[in-house]
Amino acid sequence: MKLYHGSPKKLNLIKPFRIRFTKSSKELLKQLLGSRVAEKVIRFESQKAIFLSPSFKHAALYAISKSLKGKTIFAVTPSKLVIVGNFKPSKGYVYEVKSDKSIKRLVVGKKYKEFASKKALKPLKVYNINPRDYKKDIICVKDNNRLSYVLKRN
Repeated sequence: MKLYHGSPKKLNLIKPFRIRFTKSSKELLKQLLGSRVAEKVIRFESQKAIFLSPSFKHAALYAISKSLKGKTIFAVTPSKLVIVGNFKPSKGYVYEVKSDKSIKRLVVGKKYKEFASKKALKPLKVYNINPRDYKKDIICVKDNNRLSYVLKRN
């Protein structure tokens, strides 16, 4: 199975890293997923690992969204990038890797699947991602309340 990792950086080797959740991002996850499921997701995504998606589009949206880190609040779903404010994402890269037995899987609900590798991975292919190619998948909202509303509907 092919898996994809999105990043704003050009990489020759993808190395494990640790995601740091802010208090507001934890609260948003609990609001959207419920406390029990949110805790499962937070625990999975708090490990030092490379996070992968079976969806190229999800990885592409993640890659371009990371340029917004520290500028505004945003959320990435498998099919949408939702941004608070009128910020424009920058280009990024998607790395295609092959799944193996060392890669762990998290399934949340019927639609959401995520994978994690604790070892460094060499990409099979690298794709340049331009935000213009994903215009129809980017939604800008005015505030956090609207962000929550849009995420619940998508």
